[in-house]
Amino acid sequence: MVQTRTSNELAQDADAVSKEGIALAGTAKKIAAEANQKADKANEISERALAVGSDQTVYHCRCAYDGDAGKVVVVNESPNKATDVTVVFRFQDVTLADARQDVVAGLGELALDAPLAADYLARDAAELRRAAAAEG
Repeated sequence: MVQTRTSNELAQDADAVSKEGIALAGTAKKIAAEANQKADKANEISERALAVGSDQTVYHCRCAYDGDAGKVVVVNESPNKATDVTVVFRFQDVTLADARQDVVAGLGELALDAPLAADYLARDAAELRRAAAAEG
């Protein structure tokens, strides 16, 4: 009787430990799934960085200012798409326009809002008019 009772108590303890083990295994499975997702994302980032780092393509771009729209337009004159494109237009340590785009198609355009460029162009035009009037 004593052995049976001890046996039953041990069986109950084993059952409780087994249930805890199952719960911990479920938690471990969730953590492993999250770790796999993060590892996949890290691999994607690494592959992209490797591709960008090994890109030796020379890109030729031109830009123009569209005063009516208040935009600076950058044109990729290469037939190759450009990736991870960052464009910053600065004048006298002031950023007039900037933009970032993942992909600019070959022969494609990237338009940047540039309201400050209009201000600088208007100021320069006024200075040129004053200088011309002073000379004339």
